[in-house]
Amino acid sequence: IGNNTTKVNDDADLEIIKVVSNKNPKFGETITWTITVTNNGPNTAVDAYVIDKLPKGLTYQSDDSNGKYDPDTGYWVIGNLTNGAKAVLNIKTLVNITNATITNVAVVNSTTPDNNTENNKANNTTDVDPEVDLEIIKLVSNKTANKGDKITWTIVVTNKGPDTALEVY
Repeated sequence: IGNNTTKVNDDADLEIIKVVSNKNPKFGETITWTITVTNNGPNTAVDAYVIDKLPKGLTYQSDDSNGKYDPDTGYWVIGNLTNGAKAVLNIKTLVNITNATITNVAVVNSTTPDNNTENNKANNTTDVDPEVDLEIIKLVSNKTANKGDKITWTIVVTNKGPDTALEVY
């Protein structure tokens, strides 16, 4: 009589979803990135973590989460996540760029083997429109003109940026 041994895998299926609060913010606005990690099981995901390094154009403001987020490294420590459990991280950022598309990527992992790695990466994109600051000044050549005097009106338009003004009229 022989002994047969079958190893049961301790797999877990971590899934990550990322949502942005505003897909078309303006320079200087605060937006929130919400990351939700779900363990679809069947086992506990041990030492689960997410890497979400903020891209150029965003300045970290604050966060609230199940776990600890380090804005310098983008590392969010979740810890153990049981079958069916969820962890949520909200990262508030300030938009400090114009005329750009910002793509923010997050990847989840753990020390437990994952039986479905296709849902371990999520991203979301926000478009920041160009912005201009147009100033107009109107000058007159003679402020005390008399009837019949010729005067010249000068109009000066200045774009104080930060982006190029198109189709100014």
